[in-house]
Amino acid sequence: MAQVYRAFQPDLERDVAIKVIHSHLVEDPDFVHRFRHEAKVIAALRHPGIVQVYDFIAEGDTFCIIMELVPGESLQERLAAAHERGERIALDKTLHLFRLITQAVAYAHNHGIYHRDLKPANVMFVSQDQPILVDFGLSRIVGTRRLADAGTIVGTPTYMSPEQGSGEAGDARSDVYSLGVMLYELTTGVPPFGGDSSISIILNHLDEPLPPPRSINPDLPIAVEQVIQKALEKSPAKRYQSAQELLEALDEIALPTPSLATEKVVPLDTRCPYRGLRVFEEEHAEFYFGREALLHQLVEKVGALTAESQPASARPAQFLAVLGASGSGKSSLVRAGLVPALREGAVPGSADWVIQVMKPGSQPLAELAAQLATVMAGEEGPPDATLRQPFDRKRSDAQDKAQDAAQLRNDLFTNGRALHLLMRRAWSDAPPERRLLLVVDQLEEIFTLCDDEKARQRFIENLLYATAVGDGRVMVLLTMRADFYHRCAVYRNLAGRLSARHVLVGSMDEAELRRAIERPAQRVGLKFETGLVNAILADVARQPGSLPLLQHALLELWEQRQGQLLTLSAYQASGGVSGAIAQRADTL
Repeated sequence: MAQVYRAFQPDLERDVAIKVIHSHLVEDPDFVHRFRHEAKVIAALRHPGIVQVYDFIAEGDTFCIIMELVPGESLQERLAAAHERGERIALDKTLHLFRLITQAVAYAHNHGIYHRDLKPANVMFVSQDQPILVDFGLSRIVGTRRLADAGTIVGTPTYMSPEQGSGEAGDARSDVYSLGVMLYELTTGVPPFGGDSSISIILNHLDEPLPPPRSINPDLPIAVEQVIQKALEKSPAKRYQSAQELLEALDEIALPTPSLATEKVVPLDTRCPYRGLRVFEEEHAEFYFGREALLHQLVEKVGALTAESQPASARPAQFLAVLGASGSGKSSLVRAGLVPALREGAVPGSADWVIQVMKPGSQPLAELAAQLATVMAGEEGPPDATLRQPFDRKRSDAQDKAQDAAQLRNDLFTNGRALHLLMRRAWSDAPPERRLLLVVDQLEEIFTLCDDEKARQRFIENLLYATAVGDGRVMVLLTMRADFYHRCAVYRNLAGRLSARHVLVGSMDEAELRRAIERPAQRVGLKFETGLVNAILADVARQPGSLPLLQHALLELWEQRQGQLLTLSAYQASGGVSGAIAQRADTL
């Protein structure tokens, strides 16, 4: 929208900044009037946190604003420097800084001026801890309607409110949203939404659920998270209605005395935070990062399946599929993301569910029977006596358990309703909210490993029937490679269920990949050499579907660490994302 130049004003002997409006934007016949009016309004703003406008020039087709020169670093530069050091700005200093920024925005709002492009790059520092906002009112001067007609995005996608992304001009609540994005980034180290392009970022702001800030920074106080979440509501009506309201919410949080210290990462320990080519299991949940938004969506969908707002007979099938390309991270998402979240009560009542994870293998009914035998023997889930009554007497020894599994396999093979009937019998005295969540990982194995068509059909029938019964105890969540979707078309009921109830695992954007790289290392006190993370991200961008390769490269990098430091030279020597596996094979 404009170009900024540094200049010297000789009569006052001072340096100034001159912002020249792009010529193609001044062709609007109303521009001259709007420029003069808005420039006067902005020049009248007097606040230590807002850059001072000295004068404006409107001659011919030249329109420029003369303003105070702020020679310091920007908040964007400060965040990047902390990021490269593997640090976050300490919370007390973050809240103090953010409060100063919000005070300046609130002052402008009280004078009828909205920024519409708040972002770290527009926050400069005139001293170590005094922020000053630039570019106030520029969108009003050039005209948001004119920009929209010209196909120009008003705002910066990463910090843009959903309504601005939809083409609206925005108001005070749009500034509140942008402030919320900034506070999210200040407290977690990453913005809430990323993407491969400006449009994809805008769509994420419009459609994707907000990843909970504490899922990225568990040390963040709940009160701060709640302020962020309200500021980032999709609907403007649900947000704070002005920066002043946001400021009042901040005032209710006890702010510690500002400190110049930065928040150091956790002390080094000897655990490897990366999995290489292996899946993230439940016990690796503390190292699983990057899929916070998708995990939140998955939890919401599971919660919707169990909602008690409608009678049991009208409830949806207790079935959900997670589909994605090979190497997209489906299994890790469920095993290290969803399952731990459910065990911690992410869905009401889920902390008391019995959760079993299985792979079909070559004999899916036998695998399913083994899982049921474990559940019925009371060896998984809450220590409740109601779990121990499937065969009218307690089974404890390995021989009886094997016999039970064989009997269960026969029942499942004979009857497509057996899974439901067996669980109903086993839990006849259990509380009505008790659930068995059966996670069937890599469903494609029923096609690639199982040669028995009848066993395959019975396996599918049992899963579908048990989850279709309104008062049933069984929920099924499966993962499957998307390229096997067409194989399910032969089984019409399965195809229909997959079509109606699935979550698609897509590629990770740059912000998500950055979290997947950096956050596990921070958990064990490791740091990245400057430039290393960007080099890894650049390699990943050239290797679609490369999550397993990325994890393997990170494992190799960890093995070559120098104390707490992960180095660029070690990454290059290992062959990077594309060459690490080949180099390891050469050494075997």
